[in-house]
Amino acid sequence: MSRLTDLGVRRAKAKPSVYSLCDGRGLSLRIEPSGAKRWHFRFYWQGKQQRISFGCFPEVDLCLARERREEARQNLARGIDPRSVEAVGEVSVACVSFGEFADRWKALKLLKLGAELKQRQSTRVQIERYLRKDLLPHLGHLPLDRISQREVLGVLRQIEARGALSIAEKCRGWLNELFRHAIAEGLIRVNPVNDVDVVLLPCRPPRHNPFLRMDELPELLRRLAVYQGDRRIMLGVRLLLLTAVHPGELRYAEPSHFDLDKGLWHIPPEQVKQLQRLALSLPKGSVPPFVVLLPKQAIVVVKELDRLHYG
Repeated sequence: MSRLTDLGVRRAKAKPSVYSLCDGRGLSLRIEPSGAKRWHFRFYWQGKQQRISFGCFPEVDLCLARERREEARQNLARGIDPRSVEAVGEVSVACVSFGEFADRWKALKLLKLGAELKQRQSTRVQIERYLRKDLLPHLGHLPLDRISQREVLGVLRQIEARGALSIAEKCRGWLNELFRHAIAEGLIRVNPVNDVDVVLLPCRPPRHNPFLRMDELPELLRRLAVYQGDRRIMLGVRLLLLTAVHPGELRYAEPSHFDLDKGLWHIPPEQVKQLQRLALSLPKGSVPPFVVLLPKQAIVVVKELDRLHYG
């Protein structure tokens, strides 16, 4: 017996994460955080589970989705792959939505980063944030092959309108990667991001963090001594001043990296900016760690940080 009703489909609400409502016999309704509702049909072909889209609700209602499911099942019984255009009439792989394909692109993007991902968590966070905030609400429900340059430009200009020019540039780059990926898979023929950069505003010149002059150091140390915030932050700043390591090397430090009896800090090469590429291109363990000598003041700081963090 079928599980879904027209009323239930209409009343299905978006949640913080994607979820599906099953109708049985391989048909389900996927509901995304953006509110988009897409019909999916799961089936097995040559021993592997596959999935195709039957379109979006309400353009494709429950009755039509069931008709397409039965047509697909009949073709499977005849040994025909439902993903072919001939098998399901108007429904083909080209019906994949932007939101659905964005999940596949993001998974591949993070996989390609591989071991670098631990040092580039900000990349993962930014991709997920701006997909959710800017791209999926406007493009998520659209079929991938029907997204035009006008629609892409409209999304990027909305980002520009709030002054986030660097974010608009990042999103343009990610969209370009995503649509090139889709072209490579044969889902679309034209990249709608082409030439969009010509009409976007240029990014502002970068503003680098100001460096600290020697005559400013005593005042910084005085302010640090009376800092009333999280003590771990104060200790972390002191450790940076005492060792001159990069902030990322401090952020990913673990107790096992320190040999306090010898006054040494062994930083894994994967966490050292200058050694990352070398460490990722050679067998694991073949590149020695970067060793930092710890002065006595730094050893005191590390011990206190360890007590605060691990109790």
